[in-house]
Amino acid sequence: LGMYGTVESGKRVYPEYNDDLHSALGVEALQGEPLYLGIDFGFTPACVVAQFTPRGQLRILKEYFAENMGIKTFMESFVIPALERDFPYSKVKLALADPAGLIGEKIIGELSSIGILQELGIPTEAAFSNTLEPRINSVRFFLNLMIDGQPGFLVSRTGCPNIRKDLSKD
Repeated sequence: LGMYGTVESGKRVYPEYNDDLHSALGVEALQGEPLYLGIDFGFTPACVVAQFTPRGQLRILKEYFAENMGIKTFMESFVIPALERDFPYSKVKLALADPAGLIGEKIIGELSSIGILQELGIPTEAAFSNTLEPRINSVRFFLNLMIDGQPGFLVSRTGCPNIRKDLSKD
């Protein structure tokens, strides 16, 4: 009929994700509640900022990423100043990072990526597993959760455009 439509192929990783339900414009940090970071290393480092509400809703507040940059420069020059600016009333309680971030101390005796984060004052632990299934299921848990009539998973439309796009695609 000459009308625009969408074509989907393959299977979505998170078919439970509904952008109308699980995202919002006004997802704000709760002042005084701790922040949690998810960090990936390499020369395209990424950091996601999340927070739990007192009732258990997982809020994905902000995403930061860079290209061709080491983790120390990324954190010192970009993420730490942005956290201070974007979340002045909340402190980072814990960063969970790619377990590969422990590599370094064992190989060359220098600080690992996780060691660098701890040296910068960010309490960081390696995720318990890099296995795909538990990682996917942990997100699915919150996507399928309702708390007081609200979704258990809420992502900021303005703060996390790439995460929203990735949650929606195959």
